[in-house]
Amino acid sequence: GRLGIVVFDPCGAVDRSILLTPGGYSLGVDIPHGVFHAVLALEPGTVLFEAKSGPYLPLTEAEKAPWAPAEGEPGVADYLARLHRLFD
Repeated sequence: GRLGIVVFDPCGAVDRSILLTPGGYSLGVDIPHGVFHAVLALEPGTVLFEAKSGPYLPLTEAEKAPWAPAEGEPGVADYLARLHRLFD
């Protein structure tokens, strides 16, 4: 499959985008703690393995990007489409 990784600056502007594909230039990404990011499956059947230290803990409100629409809010589809266009 294909994965698109989007890394944001603290204000919500795209800092960089990374395309992960089998046999591609990048095979993985190390994202430091506290850096806002998004991961997009760009093809059906894409598999993602995420690893982080420590036990799983749900995100707190302070860890969610204040500039991104929450799941179910108006504007989510447009926001997601804008992110997908980074990988067209």
